[in-house]
Amino acid sequence: MGARGSGRTEGTAAAGAAGGPSGRTGVAERARLDRGAYGVYSGDRFSLQAGVEPGSSGGDVDERPRVLIVEDEPESLDVARLAVEAAGAEVLVADTGEEALRIAHEERLDLILLDLALPGIDGAEVARRLRDDASTAAIPVVVVTAHVVREVVERALREGVRECIFKPYRIRQLQSVIARYLPAAPEEEGPPPGFPPLQP
Repeated sequence: MGARGSGRTEGTAAAGAAGGPSGRTGVAERARLDRGAYGVYSGDRFSLQAGVEPGSSGGDVDERPRVLIVEDEPESLDVARLAVEAAGAEVLVADTGEEALRIAHEERLDLILLDLALPGIDGAEVARRLRDDASTAAIPVVVVTAHVVREVVERALREGVRECIFKPYRIRQLQSVIARYLPAAPEEEGPPPGFPPLQP
């Protein structure tokens, strides 16, 4: 995952360029080159701002995993949202099959949680259309449903669904399933070797 540009920076670009404490001339620039971040000294304090130099706008690009929840029942949506957000992912929501297909074509998605009982086209048909479209076929689809009719579930599995979770479920069960499909979060990186520790 890429670094976001919303970090906090102490000091100014001029502080790093001017040298700061003895032997630290140019350290801020080296931090930027070595880590894809910009480092600034202010007195004896050193801070890193990921991907953005002080004084630039940088933008605020959210590169968290993205999960589409396709659910028309508010209570079920709230529970699923809690599980997704606990996994550190961004939540997108659709309450119809048609809306789910539109979002899948327009947005970057890492996972779709799909109810089967939806207004308009049902979840199994949504899964089929996602599978048959080259632009969406690679998105993992997990059914989260109260349907217990074997034929309905088997149809969904034939249409490319990876697995099914039946309501009511334990939130930890859904969290475990979500974790299997989301990309692993990158490990936190400290400052380059020889740099002083970051101060809060």
